[in-house]
Amino acid sequence: MTTMSDLKNFAVFTVDISSVEQKTSKEGKAYTIASANLPMEKGDPVLMRIVALDSMAACIVTGQSTLVGRIGYDEKDGQGLLVIYPTKVEPAPSDGKLRNYVNLTLRTGQDAESRYSEAGKFWGRVRMALSQGKDASGNYKPSLWLTVKGFTSKEGDETVPLALSRLRKGNLATVTGRLAYEVSTSNGRGYFSLVAYKVEAPQAAHPLAISEADCPY
Repeated sequence: MTTMSDLKNFAVFTVDISSVEQKTSKEGKAYTIASANLPMEKGDPVLMRIVALDSMAACIVTGQSTLVGRIGYDEKDGQGLLVIYPTKVEPAPSDGKLRNYVNLTLRTGQDAESRYSEAGKFWGRVRMALSQGKDASGNYKPSLWLTVKGFTSKEGDETVPLALSRLRKGNLATVTGRLAYEVSTSNGRGYFSLVAYKVEAPQAAHPLAISEADCPY
């Protein structure tokens, strides 16, 4: 049986922070709300919100920083916005390589699909959701939907796309990879995607698949 401790929500992002606003809650606790741009490997940066609580509130300043924490999702006026709740703030990477790493337990919304590219490389994809549970009123918060993609490696390893291809609607899987934002050529709408480096079952003792790729940072 999968328990809450098996569900992962971990992210490392290098972001450009702006419009920092420090506030105090009704209980007298400090917190910070800020806007930031998350650079993408391809395309324009993605706007996101930072919500920093307790001791993290004073750590959020304008400029480029690397945030470690969990991610969430908010919707307002029909627009979706990525949110990060940092538990650690680090300087921008000295090597110049911007961090974009997530480890998330997701649930499939449909059966996965897979095929071979024109170059003969096997790949798979599936729509999956990151649940945020319920709010204080008992209503479900909006889920973050991602198109999870897995590709054959340059060395010919098909482990990741094979793992994705086995997923069926309602399955849980923990995916490690890189967040991306894409625009559909059919309707012009933007959507979040996740390029997978590793796919495994929520219980680490029963992996669906493990790739050779390590954490990229």
